This record gives sequence, C-alpha cells and structure tokens, in this order.
Amino acid sequence: NTIFDPIYEKDFPLTTITMAALRASMLMRLYGYTHRHWAEIAARNYRHAARNPLAHFRRVVTPEEVLQSPLLAWPIHRMEACPMSEGACAMILCDADHAARRRPVWIQGYASTSDSYAMGDRIHRPGATLVDLLSLRLSAQRAYREAGVTDPRRQVRVFELYSAFSSAEAMAYPALGLCTSAEGPAFVEQQLADPGLPVFNPSGGPQGANPVSATAMVRIAECALQVRGTAGERQVDGVERAVATGQGGATQFSTVCVLGRHPTS
Repeated sequence: NTIFDPIYEKDFPLTTITMAALRASMLMRLYGYTHRHWAEIAARNYRHAARNPLAHFRRVVTPEEVLQSPLLAWPIHRMEACPMSEGACAMILCDADHAARRRPVWIQGYASTSDSYAMGDRIHRPGATLVDLLSLRLSAQRAYREAGVTDPRRQVRVFELYSAFSSAEAMAYPALGLCTSAEGPAFVEQQLADPGLPVFNPSGGPQGANPVSATAMVRIAECALQVRGTAGERQVDGVERAVATGQGGATQFSTVCVLGRHPTS
C-alpha cells in the first residue's frame, strides 16, 4: 500500500482499515470514546445521505444497525466505513469581476499542509500524536486566519469533512478547533441535542459516497451549494459560511477551505 512508508513500515500490515482501527482504539483508550459514539456519527451521516440524490448509499440507518454490522478490524464496523464509489466533481473558479455577475461563493480562506510520511514518526512526538492530526490543525489555523474566523463553533454553520470512517470524523473535531481532544466524546453527544452547533456532512459525507480522488472536491462543492442556498432537500438554514476539508494518504496531507457568502475584506 503506497500511502504508507515502503521501507520501514513494510512489515507492519497496514491498510486504510487497520490504520483507522489503530487510531480509533487510541481514541477510545486516551479520551473515552465508545462504539456508541462511532455509531451515532455514522447514523447521522446516513440520515443526511438519504436526502442527497447524488449519494451512493441512500438509506436511513440506526446506531443499532451500525453496531450490528460486521467488524472489519476492531473496533471498526462495516457501516462506520465509507463505500467504494464512482463519481466526478467539477467547479468553476474565476476572478471577482466575472463572479460579480453571477451568484458566487467566495473562498475566504484556504491552506494545505504536509506531514511526515511515516506513521511511526507521528506516534510519540511531543505535541501531536498519531490521533492529533497536526497537518489538519495547521491548515485550519491558517485558513481561519485568512477568513477572519476566531470561533468556528459560532462562525461556521456547516462542516463537510473528509472522514472515511466515523471515528476519523471525531478525530478531526479538535484539529478544527471545535473542542479539545478530551471534550470529543461529549461534543459528539452534544450534537444530538443542541441545534445551535454546526451541521456536519449535510451531504452524508464520504459515508454517503466516496468517489476516490474526487471525494475532497465534493466536500468543497457541497459547501458551495449550502452557502448559495441551492442544496435542495438537504439545505441547512442560515448558512453564511462553510468549511470543507480534504486529506490524503494516511492523513499526511490536509487541506481546509473556508467558503462564504461574502468576500473577506
């Protein structure tokens, strides 16, 4: 698998699934996540995907069904993982003069960051372990700064996250400044009861459809639709700003894009 180090890590049988399982088990041990947290995130994504006519998987699934699905690699259940999809995505980027004659969505902030290739280098380093997503955190900080975002929980209405597993979505919350790592399980629980929190993956996210190589671009396109108010049945009310993320490899590469209804000054 070429997303992992081909020399030093070749004897460790990593795949995208076992990598996710390794990280999910670390999250459970370090911060108290349970199988139920992963199942609640997955069920919400499937519920959103059921309203998306472009989704690959369009069926409402309960947390219990997620937990009853087969294990892929402990603690990952099959219905916590994304499907293998086919699809494409296209967007038009233009300058302000052309955009002004249409109904544009503005790129308010954007950043990409690359991390160490080897997963082993990221396990015990000070300040950022394997589950801290340093590259995503640095990209978010830079993109937020460009966009003037200082409190993402209050200033961003929609997040479209590149999270191939429900546990990976939870892993992204602290990196995006939405909670601390220790607050992660409580933040998942709060989403079930607090409508004032941001809406995550109104498209269903990668669990709704995962056209590899286009999946991250779909996140940006969905945010654009939400900001324009043209997302149809899955439209979230009051979207002035949305954030899309994309990640590659074993999350060695992370991009954050902030889209808004108005340009930044």
